Amino acid sequence: MLDDEENFVRLEAFEQMNHIFVDFHEDDLESADVCRVFYDIYSESHADHCLKEVLDSMVTYAGKFMYKLGAKRLFSYKGSKGDSLAVRFFDFFRHVYESSKQETIKAVKTQEEIGKQIIDPDLDQEEEEELVPAKRLRGEQEAAAVDLEFSEDETRKKIILNLPVLTLMFLEPSCEEAKEESFRFFKEHVLPFYAECCKDPSDYVRQFAALVNHELFTLTAKHAPHSLHLLSPTFALLLKDKHVDVIGKLLKNIDLTVDIVDQQEESKDADDFLQSLVTRWAKIHPIVQGKWRVLLEYLEKTEELLDMFDPSFISLKIVPICQQCLTATQAQPV
Repeated sequence: MLDDEENFVRLEAFEQMNHIFVDFHEDDLESADVCRVFYDIYSESHADHCLKEVLDSMVTYAGKFMYKLGAKRLFSYKGSKGDSLAVRFFDFFRHVYESSKQETIKAVKTQEEIGKQIIDPDLDQEEEEELVPAKRLRGEQEAAAVDLEFSEDETRKKIILNLPVLTLMFLEPSCEEAKEESFRFFKEHVLPFYAECCKDPSDYVRQFAALVNHELFTLTAKHAPHSLHLLSPTFALLLKDKHVDVIGKLLKNIDLTVDIVDQQEESKDADDFLQSLVTRWAKIHPIVQGKWRVLLEYLEKTEELLDMFDPSFISLKIVPICQQCLTATQAQPV
């Protein structure tokens, strides 16, 4: 049923698989047939030829399926192409993500091209009536492009929301012999992919990359504290984002992220992380000042992180920001 020619059958099969698979016992999972099913289904060819709803269902449940199977099985099972099930799943993620991103880029370009189509304002009534079908078509094309952009953004959002469970699985393998290979996979595949997500062309998608940042820090600090510095580049990338909502999502738990880094043993990596945050902090204010909810979050986090700033930084940077907020006109109420 998972490989049925009818998309609606495959969609229902994935829904049922999600409910059934959680009740599988360890003995059930030992069968190679279980891994073979996922190896055959989670392929790039399936991703290219299935209904969007089926693809979204596959993406939504993939992380849960991988976690249930465990790192040992994902690495030990080799498919018909000689690659492991872990690589198979992750190649699926990357392929769907990249395809979705290209669709978004095309949709945005279509909207821009439609927006450039100028209609002569000096047309007489008869000429305007002749253009009605063209205007209607243009409106339909624009609406379709907007819907496509949103739909593809949702797909990439679902992929990003799988990253915390993948991080947990690869940093906390169920058996000691899979530990080294799991960590290497996390370092060489999961983290570079997350960095790509942080640079997504859609600010909506980047918001979710920023939202899971704290979870990745938390899980890494718990299971692989020696590698916490590997997350610093993506954190710095998000910190430099120019979109207010991306910054807003990053600010949500930024004090907890700082605490995690601060609790590690003193190291140059931790010092560099905190220094980069201090250097960037005042530059965030112009980005958030137009949206009062995010601005409020920024000011609250400034107070919570005050011990991180030295007196000269507070007097030269923080005090002027506070003064500006007191004298500024009301921020945009959104």
